[in-house]
Amino acid sequence: MGSLQITNTKDLKLDYAKVVVYGPPGSGKTTFASTFPSVLFLSAESGLLSIRDKDIDVVVVDTWEDLGEAFAFLKKGDHKYKSVVIDSLTEAQKKLNEHIIRKFPGKRRDYDDLMSQSDWGYSVAAFRKMCRAFRDLPLNVVFIALDQQEQGEAETITKPALSGKTMAVELMGWVDAAIYCPGPTKDEDGNVQYLGQTIPGKGRMAKLRVPADVHPPAVIPLSFAALHAVLFPEKTKPHVVKEAAHA
Repeated sequence: MGSLQITNTKDLKLDYAKVVVYGPPGSGKTTFASTFPSVLFLSAESGLLSIRDKDIDVVVVDTWEDLGEAFAFLKKGDHKYKSVVIDSLTEAQKKLNEHIIRKFPGKRRDYDDLMSQSDWGYSVAAFRKMCRAFRDLPLNVVFIALDQQEQGEAETITKPALSGKTMAVELMGWVDAAIYCPGPTKDEDGNVQYLGQTIPGKGRMAKLRVPADVHPPAVIPLSFAALHAVLFPEKTKPHVVKEAAHA
């Protein structure tokens, strides 16, 4: 077989969660991501007020180059982190577009600060490469995004707010879980709770990559423990997660 190596799924280290979390502002996305273990936030927007009471390391991402430096640091592996959060992909993509305009100042454009068609092609390719590179790190990886609505043939589709006709669908295909956060609701006792939708419904894109014999709840509490219990039931004690009511 030469250099071809064959292994078995039972021998692979499949205990990292690769997750897309999306929803409107104030829906609990950042707070959810803060529950991941030994987490490093790559903050591309000023949205950390909700976790200011937590002891979390943060890299402020002002430019696309900052994101590249953070990736290089994490890839080396000489660090304490078990999880990384990009908050948010929506804003990171804007910084990529700003980077492209700065990098190619002599390119002919209708307006100096607006992307050309070829710029968009470059942007989409670079964004794909970045997302896949972060996904493949030996860490829990959380991609946060805002949501957007798109009118489909039969219903309005809610998906991650990203430029590129197929980018949201591609992103969801690269990860193990895509969680939609609709915002705060109240339980039977009137207490405010934040839940995440885990399966498609009401036009909202969502997914969980679990074994065929696992039947995940339609919604889960927004916590790492709840998500991990659903993704890796074989590693979790029974009854850690109780199925919540449908959103």
